[in-house]
Amino acid sequence: MYLGVDVGGTKVKLARFGAAYDLLDLKICPTADFQPGNAEFVNRLLDYVRANKQQNDSVVGLAMKGLSHHGVLRYGSLVGGAVNCDLRQLFSDALGCKVLVNNDRRPLALAEKKFGCARETDYFTVVNLGT
Repeated sequence: MYLGVDVGGTKVKLARFGAAYDLLDLKICPTADFQPGNAEFVNRLLDYVRANKQQNDSVVGLAMKGLSHHGVLRYGSLVGGAVNCDLRQLFSDALGCKVLVNNDRRPLALAEKKFGCARETDYFTVVNLGT
């Protein structure tokens, strides 16, 4: 199974999917519950994901607003600005599984291409209006 974590400015969504990408579980909570604005935000988020990860979740995908490169969060307003936090390594070590990290817009575009209106086109634009 797969666990997707979407960390936005107003809410955090955890979605569990089966092998055929069928939605099995969805949890939504306010981002404010994690007290954004400093680097401790990451540790509180990790604790939440760890508490909700099941043993059969083989991959965790983490999408977070901010600038990330190769799993390293370079800048994020939720963590107080400029950081160099290797989210992929931190979460992978703590969760004991493969973790994929990206900013929140790229997974949105990939999902639209695989499952949405962009399935049958080579070129498309995604406009994220937020919450």
